[in-house]
Amino acid sequence: ICDDLVKKITEKNDLGNAILIIGHSNTLPKIIRRLGIVDYPQADIPDNEHDNIFLVRIKKNKLIVSRYKYGQSSATDPASPMKN
Repeated sequence: ICDDLVKKITEKNDLGNAILIIGHSNTLPKIIRRLGIVDYPQADIPDNEHDNIFLVRIKKNKLIVSRYKYGQSSATDPASPMKN
C-alpha cells in the first residue's frame, strides 16, 4: 500500500500540494521514508500513540518532516525518536 500511494503522489507531481494521509503506526513511517525522508527513524510508532501529526514539506528543495502532538497525550514515551 505504501508503494502505490507514493507512486500516485509522484506520478501526479502532487508532492508540493497539501495531502492528508491517515495511517497506522507501522505504515506512516514507511510512507514518510518512501516519500524521500531518508533520515527518518526506522522504528514504528508505538501502538499506544494516537496523537501524532507528521508534516512533510519541501524546504530549500529538500523534504523535511516535523512531528506535532494533537490534543491530550495518548502515551508518554521519553525515548521517542522524533522531537518537535
